[in-house]
Amino acid sequence: MRRVIIYHYGRIKEKNYAELSGYYASLCSKAFAVEFRSLKDPGVKVPASSLPKADHAKLIMMNEKGREITTPAFCSLISERFESESEVSFVVGNAWGFAPDAEVLVKAKLALSQLIFPHEMAIMVLCEQLFRAADKMSGGKYTK
Repeated sequence: MRRVIIYHYGRIKEKNYAELSGYYASLCSKAFAVEFRSLKDPGVKVPASSLPKADHAKLIMMNEKGREITTPAFCSLISERFESESEVSFVVGNAWGFAPDAEVLVKAKLALSQLIFPHEMAIMVLCEQLFRAADKMSGGKYTK
């Protein structure tokens, strides 16, 4: 089964964000599974040494400095990744973001917006966008 892994730092403390993230993740089940993996929060900008042990060449960093894309482009990106991989991995930074050495290691960077969001909200919005991608991959039309 295909799966998306969302790495994040610390636990999602805000109950509403946690519930909505879980809700949207559950809606993806027709196309892929979504797993949340909590990493130890370094309490400062996330250094390269604190990145997940995943293949950095395949990791997608969610970062306000990343490339902004539309929802249809995001859906295509996920679909294209699954053509060659069974796993797509995202990493969402902590409250301080990523250190420059971490940003250099991960080539694929996406921004939800030029605005800065709390990391818990970013996880929830990412999950909602994954739901749209899953729906489209399953033959739905929910991309507007």
